[in-house]
Amino acid sequence: MRIRWGRLWGAALAVAACASCTSVVTGSPVGAGGSAAAEQPVDRPAEAVLSALRQLDACALIDPAAATGAGFPNNARAVPTAPHSCEYAADGGAKARVQVGRGFDHSGRYHAEPINLNGVKAYLYRGEKRNETPCEISVPVSFTLSINLEVRLGTGAGGDACAQVKALGAAATTKLGNPDSVTADPAKRTLVNWDGCTLARIVTAQQPNLRRMSSRDALDECQLVEDKKQGGDDTKVEIRYDTDPLQGNQTIRQVGGRNAAITELSGSCWVRWAHGPSGSPEKLHPLTVVTIKGSTCDNTTRTAAEAMRALAGAPPAAPPPQRPLTYRPDEQDDAAAGACVDYISAGSATGCRPHTGARVPSDKKDLIAAANADPNVACSAADETVRQVFGSAMRPVTYGAHCFWGEPTHAITVRVTITGDWAPDQFGQDPKLYANRQKKTFGGAPGVSWNAGKGAYEIYLSTTGDITKPGYLAGEVQVWPPRGAADATPDPSKLPLLDQVMTKLAERYLR
Repeated sequence: MRIRWGRLWGAALAVAACASCTSVVTGSPVGAGGSAAAEQPVDRPAEAVLSALRQLDACALIDPAAATGAGFPNNARAVPTAPHSCEYAADGGAKARVQVGRGFDHSGRYHAEPINLNGVKAYLYRGEKRNETPCEISVPVSFTLSINLEVRLGTGAGGDACAQVKALGAAATTKLGNPDSVTADPAKRTLVNWDGCTLARIVTAQQPNLRRMSSRDALDECQLVEDKKQGGDDTKVEIRYDTDPLQGNQTIRQVGGRNAAITELSGSCWVRWAHGPSGSPEKLHPLTVVTIKGSTCDNTTRTAAEAMRALAGAPPAAPPPQRPLTYRPDEQDDAAAGACVDYISAGSATGCRPHTGARVPSDKKDLIAAANADPNVACSAADETVRQVFGSAMRPVTYGAHCFWGEPTHAITVRVTITGDWAPDQFGQDPKLYANRQKKTFGGAPGVSWNAGKGAYEIYLSTTGDITKPGYLAGEVQVWPPRGAADATPDPSKLPLLDQVMTKLAERYLR
């Protein structure tokens, strides 16, 4: 479930104003469709996961037989493009790419379709244009990291990129059942026993306030950004297999005893140098090129010199690797607890809480007071009705002052809010945001309704019988493209079902 913020701000302020209110909750529990508080999921040990990923050979995860069976030409070849990235292609054909340790967070899971690959949990996402954007599979190995495979057909090419990436993914997950069989040889895969963030932390040891910026790149790239309150300099590290960085019209300087290319532009500085041969057989990737980016060239060259010294020494320690490396289809792989796996706001589930059953007072005034104090009351009051109308797959969570329902396809979201503050007639007034605003009665309760674009419909009912006075029971339904494909379309036919929900709730609680 996703939320649009503007229309919820008034209700959030109302609850904030009533944070210290107390009321006696009377009556009998009704519709307590929640459960005991869900425990916060615990991620795998970060160092064990990192150790396991650094050992992997990205190219070994591509099975040539599976690729040929999926339609790749017989002359396709695997080419390492970075210590933990590999491309598989033939001239003029489809191209596959494997990235080990690619960032994959709650947002990535929310928008992708969960699939089962040989008993391994994975997620599929198809780009908007079948022949021009990739179809990709992410195999999670922790709450934030994955092994990513993608297939891009290319303009005008035939075939089914998603069928191809599924075939490659199935073969790769079989190999990942025994990670020791697909390890890389550091003598042949330069810097494979390093990763971008470990190197970045070493060279910024004097700046402990830096935090990692979320990245969808593999282990070979990492960006650390400053905490604005503490000060500091952003640092980005990249390790790639590439051509000589000193070629062309470059500014060359001695940094740490090596020749390095320096680029300064728009308040940023890049320092690039060749660490040594890459071991790649491909002529376009003969050297291991390291890039450090910072805000000033004075700081960045000092950081680059530190990186050169670090890379000349021993690689990071390798603690026992994570085993098993993949997840079962029924295994928790997300930091979101319970039904919050089907919720998102601003790219995360932070602030979401699974619904816990709450007493629903039979007296209207007590109901409003209880809901003001705890949004779980609204969940319990409306859960049975929402499920009857929108389907049994809907599961409630709380976020701020509101109760939301989501479902596994992420195609529809329902919200119910009950508060004694703010009047229904205050909402939906801006014609730039809302359309078809009407004053209507539902289940005997007066209210206002409107549409927000083509994908949202809202109803605010008065709890007092007068829409100009404070107190409302609000409902909202939003429809979204189902997860798994960028070009999926929402189904607006579900929007009018909110009328049934609000009529039933008004008849039950507002008379």
